[in-house]
Amino acid sequence: MRALLLAGGMGSRMFPFEKYWQKAFLPVGNKPNALRLIEMLGSLGVQDIHVVSGYKSGCAKHALRNNSGIGVVDSTAGLGETLSSLCESGGWTLVVHGDIFITRQDLATMLELPSGNAAAAALLQSNNGEFRSGDWICAKAVEDKVEAFWGHPRGNYANARSCGVFLLGPKALPYLSAALPHFENVPSGGMPPPGFWLENCLQTALNDGLPVKARYVKSSFVDMDFPWDYLEANQLCCQAESGTSAVGKPVLGDNCMIGDNVLFKGCSIVGSGTVIRNNVVIGENCIIGNNCVIEDYCKIAANTVIGNNCKLGFTAEVGGVFMDRAAAVHHCELYGIVGTAADIGAGTTGSTLRFDDADTSQLVQGKRYTHPLSRMNFIGDYSRTGVNTSFLPGIKMGANCAIGPGVVLGKDLPHNTLLSLKQNLIETAWGPQKYGWADQGR
Repeated sequence: MRALLLAGGMGSRMFPFEKYWQKAFLPVGNKPNALRLIEMLGSLGVQDIHVVSGYKSGCAKHALRNNSGIGVVDSTAGLGETLSSLCESGGWTLVVHGDIFITRQDLATMLELPSGNAAAAALLQSNNGEFRSGDWICAKAVEDKVEAFWGHPRGNYANARSCGVFLLGPKALPYLSAALPHFENVPSGGMPPPGFWLENCLQTALNDGLPVKARYVKSSFVDMDFPWDYLEANQLCCQAESGTSAVGKPVLGDNCMIGDNVLFKGCSIVGSGTVIRNNVVIGENCIIGNNCVIEDYCKIAANTVIGNNCKLGFTAEVGGVFMDRAAAVHHCELYGIVGTAADIGAGTTGSTLRFDDADTSQLVQGKRYTHPLSRMNFIGDYSRTGVNTSFLPGIKMGANCAIGPGVVLGKDLPHNTLLSLKQNLIETAWGPQKYGWADQGR
């Protein structure tokens, strides 16, 4: 069986991490997500794998530079035509979106070939209140049969979300190059944008009377469209990977040094060459990369990923994702995502709870979204903060930004921006006379 991994989307809703990343190659558990999927497919016996790229294709070529058997194809002729040319004409092809977090067990369910005259199979997530159908490509399905695909429908139109994993047979291939240039099946007033969707191709096949089989995820699944989705994927990865170690015992790489009074609260994975010392506390299910220095009363929350070559110093309290070469020292407190080589100044704090305890909604491209993790803070790659800066809940700071000392950031900061505080100082005469002392000459 051949597998095609889609990794060409612009990921514009992933701000501030779209500046330097193709979102399918964002690191999940310190490994590019698309590479994680490729390795998962290989463990399931799928060796004929191609990556369909486009936007920031250099990210794909860099991440796969040591995987000579994986072909990277730039989708220059249009995604439908590219897929049509790459799919096995007489067999079945697995197509997987590269920006999803999925378990190996759920991916394995898609390798079983459908029986009968089915054109395809699609992986779905049943709607049990975990997502809003109006935010996603969805499906109406009855048991193992897809009845219709819908684009961002109202709740009564669909009962499942499309997970971006498809098994395409020979009967589905003609629809790849003959799809409408917009999503056809939307509610009245749905306003679909131009674009190519596999679900739209399969809807045309359904219209022509060809069956599409439904299969369902049974474990954790995340479609990484927003930065909080990316954070959730890393948390789930921590639980999945650290949970395989012995209960309460960290798994240590080569040449690690664990100093005095270091407390591991549960299972964690620590990379090679990392130094952890002097009263550090590490929560359950953490993944810590290679060649890090973590010391001096630092505290790491459960389900946190620390990248390679990171530095966490005196009383830094962190949780979420710290990408490679990020640093935070001296009384910092941050929960969320800190981008590559970001430098967090002394006393930087991030708040994650509103005064009214309400959810933190995020305005993205004119629409508001709410997620349990949208209240976290998101700091872009290669940015830095000055001493005693603060972030309000849910604030996103762009890449290549700098914040001056004492700033309270209350709104998102665009890429390539310096934000400094202009003080309004009042100078007044003061001295002993203010305390009742007379002049010395009297």
